[in-house]
Amino acid sequence: MSDDSEIEGIIASAIQAANITAPTIDLGLTRDQVYRGNEDSLHQAQAAIKALRDAGYQFTKPQKP
Repeated sequence: MSDDSEIEGIIASAIQAANITAPTIDLGLTRDQVYRGNEDSLHQAQAAIKALRDAGYQFTKPQKP
């Protein structure tokens, strides 16, 4: 798995959880639980990574000792 794929998976999982699993964990506000497919979450994750890279951010995973 490439670094980008791993990061995309982590972000997509978080997006999926925010939209479906826990829509009420947002500053005390509640939202309807709306199902979004994995493809939607993955697309949003890819967009987030691109925006961060375009802004000059880099992703590095610390090496385990």
